Amino acid sequence: MTTKQFIFTHTSECTNKDFRSEVDLDDIQGDVVVQFPKRVKILFSLRSVMELYAGFETPDVLKQGQLVCAEKLGDPMEDGKPKEWIDEFKKQHDQIHGILLIAGDSDSTLQKFRDDVKLALGNNAEVIYELRGQVRPGANKVGLPDFICGSVNLSFVLQGHEHFGWKDEAERGNILVGHPGDNDRTSSDKSKAFKRPGWAKNGSYMAFRQYDQLVPEFHKWTVDNAIDLKIPGMSPDQLREKGAALRAAQLVGRWPSGTPLELSPHEDNLSIASNPKRVNDFLFKPDDQTKCPFSAHIRKLNPRVDYSNSDNDRLKFNFGENSIIRAGIAYGPEVEPEENKEHKTRHSRGLAFVAYQNDIIQGFQLQQTAWANNTEFPPTKHNGPNFDFWGLDPLIGQNQQSQPAEARVTTDNVGNSVNIGRFIIPRGGAYFFVPPLQTLKQLCAVHM
Repeated sequence: MTTKQFIFTHTSECTNKDFRSEVDLDDIQGDVVVQFPKRVKILFSLRSVMELYAGFETPDVLKQGQLVCAEKLGDPMEDGKPKEWIDEFKKQHDQIHGILLIAGDSDSTLQKFRDDVKLALGNNAEVIYELRGQVRPGANKVGLPDFICGSVNLSFVLQGHEHFGWKDEAERGNILVGHPGDNDRTSSDKSKAFKRPGWAKNGSYMAFRQYDQLVPEFHKWTVDNAIDLKIPGMSPDQLREKGAALRAAQLVGRWPSGTPLELSPHEDNLSIASNPKRVNDFLFKPDDQTKCPFSAHIRKLNPRVDYSNSDNDRLKFNFGENSIIRAGIAYGPEVEPEENKEHKTRHSRGLAFVAYQNDIIQGFQLQQTAWANNTEFPPTKHNGPNFDFWGLDPLIGQNQQSQPAEARVTTDNVGNSVNIGRFIIPRGGAYFFVPPLQTLKQLCAVHM
C-alpha cells in the first residue's frame, strides 16, 4: 500500500471510508482535519484545562509546558532558559492560558474580528503576544511550506496538501482524542493509559513553535556548497545554479514546487507537483538513498516505510504510531533586494508551526528529539563505514550546543558528511489542548 494523505476521496484500498459516519466533523475545531476548516479556533494551555476540568490526566511534562521541554528539544540554553526565545514565551510562558487562532480572506475581516474579540474580553484577559501570518505572493496548493524552500505558504494545508502526508493506515485516534488508536502509543502498559473524559472526545493536542528562517543566508550557503555537476553544454554559472538547487532539494527532500526527489531526483517536475494523486504517492526504500538522502528533512520526519515486520531487530519500528498533522502559516515580509545582496536577514520571517496529535510526547516531541536530532535516524542496514551516521535533520535538527553561526553535520545521498549552518531558529512555543466545539459551548454556558 502506498503512503497516502488523510483525504476524503477514497481509493479501493483506503481504510478510512467510515470516517464521515464515525466522526462528528462539526465538533472538530479549526484545521485539525484539514478538509473541514473553521476560521476561528480556541485553545487552552494544559494548566488551564486542568483548572477548568479537575481530573484531566496528561503527562507532567505537558502540564509544565514547552519551556521546560526546550532543552530536551535541543534549543540552545543559557542560565537554564532557551536563549533564542523571545521574552513573551520565555518570561511569560506560565501566564499563557490560551490561544485564539483567526483566519480570514482579507485584512479588514481579520482586524474587525480581532477588535471584536478584544472588546468582548475587556479586562478579563490580557493579550500577551500576537503573531500575524502572511499569505505569500504566488501561493498555490503545492510546494514547500516556508520561505526557504519556495514561494508558497502554508495556506495550502487547508486545501488538503500536506507535504509530509498522512499514512493511510494510521489510526485517527493518533490525532483525535477518544477515537480508536487513542492511548495506543501513550504507554506500553495499557493499565497506565490516560483516562479520556467524554467531554474531550474529538479534541486534540497542539504543539506550537515559532521558527525564524534565515533565508538569504540559506540561499548563499546552497550556492557556496552547490553540488558539483558535469553536464555538457552548460556554462559554469548554469552548473552552479543547478547544483545549488539540487543541494537545497536534497536537504529538504523535495523541489520548490513540492515534487519529491524520490520521483524526480535530477530536476523539478511541475506535472508531478500539480497532480495531487502523484505528489505524495511514493515510498522510500529502507536502504537506498540514491535519489533522496536518508538525512533529508521529509525523510527524517516521515520515513514512509513500515519496518515493523523486519527480520532485523534494529529496524523494528512502526512509524505510523507517531503520526501528527502539520499545519501553520508563514509570517514576516518577503526578502528584500538588499538582504539578498548582503546575504543577511534584516527582518523577522519564518514559519508559525502547528502540529496536532493525541499525545505530544509521542508525536511532535518524539519526532524532534528521536528523529530530527538523532544522527543515526532513520535506521538502515549496515552498508559500510559511512552508512551508519546520517547527521542531524538539515533544517530543524539541533542540540543544546548549536549556535546560529556554527556548522552542524548532516550527510548527502552518498554518505559524505556535509557541514551546514543553522538557518531555522526557534523563537518560542507552547503546548495546548484543542477542545471539541460542543465542550466549548457547554463551557460558555456555565461560565457566562
